[in-house]
Amino acid sequence: MFTTQPMLLNGLLDEVDSGKMQLPEFQRGWIWDDQRIRDLLTSVVKGNPIGAVMRLNAGGNLRFQPRPIEGVTSDQKPSSLLLDGQQRITSLYQSLTYPGPVDTRDLRGKKIQRWYYIDMSIALNQSPYREECIVSVPESKILTRDFGREEVLNVSEDCLEYENHLFPTESLFDGLDWVLGYTGYWDGKTFPYGASNEFAQRFSNEVIKQFQQYMLPVIELDSALEPDSVCLVFEKVNTGGVALTVFELLTATLAAEGFNLRKDWERRSDSLNNHSKVLQGLTSDQFLQAVTLLATQDRRRKAIREGETNRRLAPGVGCARRDILSLTRSEFEEWADIAEKGFKRAAQFLTSLCIYRSYDLPYVAQLVSLAAIYAEMDDKLDRADARARLEQWYWSGVFSEDYGSTTETRMANDLQQVPGFIQSNGDATLDMLEQANFLPERLLSLRTRTSAAYKGLHALQMKSGARDWRSGNEISLTSFFDEVIDIHHIFPQAWCKKQAQEKLGVAIPPRIFDSVINKAPLSARTNRIIGGNAPSRYLSRLKLDNEHINETIKLSDIDPKCLENDDFVSVFVNRGVALMSKISDAMGRELSDGEQVFRDELTSANLEIQTDDYDDERLAETATINVHYHM
Repeated sequence: MFTTQPMLLNGLLDEVDSGKMQLPEFQRGWIWDDQRIRDLLTSVVKGNPIGAVMRLNAGGNLRFQPRPIEGVTSDQKPSSLLLDGQQRITSLYQSLTYPGPVDTRDLRGKKIQRWYYIDMSIALNQSPYREECIVSVPESKILTRDFGREEVLNVSEDCLEYENHLFPTESLFDGLDWVLGYTGYWDGKTFPYGASNEFAQRFSNEVIKQFQQYMLPVIELDSALEPDSVCLVFEKVNTGGVALTVFELLTATLAAEGFNLRKDWERRSDSLNNHSKVLQGLTSDQFLQAVTLLATQDRRRKAIREGETNRRLAPGVGCARRDILSLTRSEFEEWADIAEKGFKRAAQFLTSLCIYRSYDLPYVAQLVSLAAIYAEMDDKLDRADARARLEQWYWSGVFSEDYGSTTETRMANDLQQVPGFIQSNGDATLDMLEQANFLPERLLSLRTRTSAAYKGLHALQMKSGARDWRSGNEISLTSFFDEVIDIHHIFPQAWCKKQAQEKLGVAIPPRIFDSVINKAPLSARTNRIIGGNAPSRYLSRLKLDNEHINETIKLSDIDPKCLENDDFVSVFVNRGVALMSKISDAMGRELSDGEQVFRDELTSANLEIQTDDYDDERLAETATINVHYHM
């Protein structure tokens, strides 16, 4: 599938100049700075290796749109595409072949133009100073300092190049005229390096010939390679250090079919971002995953309809990189609008679950699946029973944290299974629901919003009726942003670290007070009132704004009396049980209530527990009545 052979540098640059060797469109622009170009040219002067070049024979199954290397103007169809070596080949072409100054950057990233010269005396000197044999000058060919007031070097005319013994790099492959001009200039003048003819001859033999005979190893990849294999090879050998996205790779592929994927995405991205804050974190790659799920499912259905008797032999449904890169222009155009509509409907669904922004989205991958499911089912999901089953699937994915790994497989399975599960009144098999579980111990370890289940529980509390304690307002899309709702500590960290010692005889460790059990959706203003105060203190202040504060607190699964008594232990156990009940209802399956788990955790921290505080009557009284999802 590949061959390796050495090629003359001059021959490679000729192919670049003629357009025979070009770049695939997915290659990023040329970025090397002035110092790196000088170092590269110095390596060639010294005969040091500068690495291999990898290119791909054009044609075959490959559909990459080509583009000439910077500085080249050519309409020729390329015979090869440069995969690895872009920065080196472009730098060499610009400095050795291109008839003009090199567009580059200084060390601060500022765009500059430079001409490059070889200091002949330094290049022929074997001392360490040979590293400085490459000289770059501005476009004017006049080098100054002190803000342009003092001229340091002027090579704006041929005679000045001769006088300063600076050989222009663009003459290295055809330097006879320059050498003759050089020796003619010094004829009859005092020459500082012995005889000018001998010096010029030595430079020709040791430096010019070095460039003319310099060879690079070239790895040739066969055009029979599949696109995803080519892209994988490119990513492995790319020395630029910036990984390509699948969107960039597909952009290059569809460009060969005359379709500008980048402009298409810019338009869709604006539309999606304006539709909902939930969609503002959506990337082009994720959008392509949804399109590919729909396209590959359509391929599979068509294959089965056309007489494929063994479903296992029909094309699979997927959204892995290989699947995305197999998309054709016609498939993208067929499914992109449908996928976009699916994302917008998915965002409306998530908003109804009190997930109002991308920051609070448990899994973006599950959003992709949700969008594909909406695209597949459309208005069939408007029925109350269908929506309830969709919610069960969604919460099960969040709390089982099943979208945390092997997401591409999960997305493909869910697109194929969820519609059937919903339409069969829950009788059809759904792998996620059969495997989904949530243990009480997980509540204890949920401490930051980096966890999907943490974000999910924040939304589920709001969905189940929790209200802001100061205003007493229901948390809606409007109030969420107006009141700056977030998840905050019920017993403040400062109180748990210090004041709990007086109340409970022991400080509460962070692993317990930072648990999501000790947090509730509250406004920024409420959280400021809470501060580092004991609940018994901040409740009196909240009552000034909310005379129904006790009823509001109950909606957060807390007994107001326990809160007034700064009874962390009772609140923690009762609330943990209530949250497990919420999760159980949302997932549509029986889960452990976790009471013993929460008691054991407190006991391990030497927090005293009175058993009679946890009778069934109190738990029933303080737990919020949840909406159940009957399937």
